[in-house]
Amino acid sequence: MQQRTAHAKKHVINLSKRRLSNQEYILLAKGLKFIPTPSSKNAKMSILKDYNEFARKLRCRYMFSQEKTDLHPFRSNTGYKPASTCHTLENYIELTKLELSFLPIERNVKNNLTKGERIALRNLKNDETIVIKKADKNSNCVILDKLDYITEVTRQLNTQHYCQLDSFNMAELKIQVIEYVKSLYDQGIIDKISFRFLTNGQKLRDARLGRIYILPKIHRLEIETFKQIQHDGLNELNIIPPGRPIISQCGSVTELIDKLDYITEVTRQLNTQHYCQLDSFNMAELKIQVIEYVKSLYDQGIIDKISFRFLTNGQKLRDARLGRIYILPKIHRLEIETFKQIQHDGLNELNIIPPGRPIISQCGSQRTAHAKKHVINLSKRRLSNQEYILLAKGLKFIPTPSSKNAKMSILKDYNEFARKLRCRYMFSQEKTDLHPFRSNTGYKPASTCHTLENYIELTKLELSFLPIERNVKTILLRAKE
Repeated sequence: MQQRTAHAKKHVINLSKRRLSNQEYILLAKGLKFIPTPSSKNAKMSILKDYNEFARKLRCRYMFSQEKTDLHPFRSNTGYKPASTCHTLENYIELTKLELSFLPIERNVKNNLTKGERIALRNLKNDETIVIKKADKNSNCVILDKLDYITEVTRQLNTQHYCQLDSFNMAELKIQVIEYVKSLYDQGIIDKISFRFLTNGQKLRDARLGRIYILPKIHRLEIETFKQIQHDGLNELNIIPPGRPIISQCGSVTELIDKLDYITEVTRQLNTQHYCQLDSFNMAELKIQVIEYVKSLYDQGIIDKISFRFLTNGQKLRDARLGRIYILPKIHRLEIETFKQIQHDGLNELNIIPPGRPIISQCGSQRTAHAKKHVINLSKRRLSNQEYILLAKGLKFIPTPSSKNAKMSILKDYNEFARKLRCRYMFSQEKTDLHPFRSNTGYKPASTCHTLENYIELTKLELSFLPIERNVKTILLRAKE
């Protein structure tokens, strides 16, 4: 117990005047994202509620499976509930629901908190004199007196970075947001689906003001002061650390339109002389034109029969969609002073939108300092150190895959390997060169010679008993939050 408490005190900084118990230290050391075992009282009701949503999506997938339209990035969830579909699907849904209703729920689920930790959680929750926050620059948990916290936030708000409004009308702000989005729609900058998403009635009705909170900068405290507080176990020196202000726009009126900076730059690119807007477009007609063009090349002898089949692949043409445009921000076009200011602040407080290079697609440690050289944050979101390090790995970096379904994946790959072995055996006498535009037929030959079949079956048997290492070392470091 003493060893656990001593370890916990390294990760919990008590800057309040309330002395914490050992159980409270251990509880807080688990982190602010720790989730206690939920109650199993309403478990069955929760399972059936989730299953009803799953059944709704199944019916929607059945009804709209023939529509190959791409989902709009700003679509709103309609919650559409289709009527009964085919008998087979309805029987499956009802029988599964019946089985779930008789599912035995384990009442005596082992709790991931001890009795003392649950009492500590209740005591901390009911104590209205303290505020618990994550520390800035690291994952330590900091406890502050509520009055000290309010004092620091008030000090931040009284600086030149903020101004107090004499009056404020939420209804008027909502009208201004709707008018701004409507002007974008009238100018053709956004389409109808985006307009509906950005002026979502329910979200605007429930919208509120943004929220400001601070993360205590305990790394700004002097070493001797910090050690004294850690030794005493509470803040007898009445130290109020400076705070890093965070303004959260989640659920606010302007939350949705904050995403328009990127859309604005893409739209500006599309409105130049390099692009033109079509009055109408027919995807089926374009597919026919592509097939006719490829057929003319085949008739003229420019391409051979295999290339013709590859270029007019039925499945690929059925699933084909329009090209996509995206932009790569030209940060080298920013002025040096502006660039240095953004890098110093860690976010885009200057509201700079850099020009973009259009691409049309047809188909706190040394590590952190190094990572920040390769990651440029032009958004209004402040990135954590772990996010900087992760993004510096590059957009083509592949994390270690989960070992949960490793054996199934190995056997699946082995079956494909065995198919290719059989094909190699059957067609080994043919000396023809493989065509560069050949299509994968997926041909599965019957059993070949006994020697090869025995080798395939014995190897498959050995693989099925292969021990899978569960504790695979992940490439990514776990963010200690």
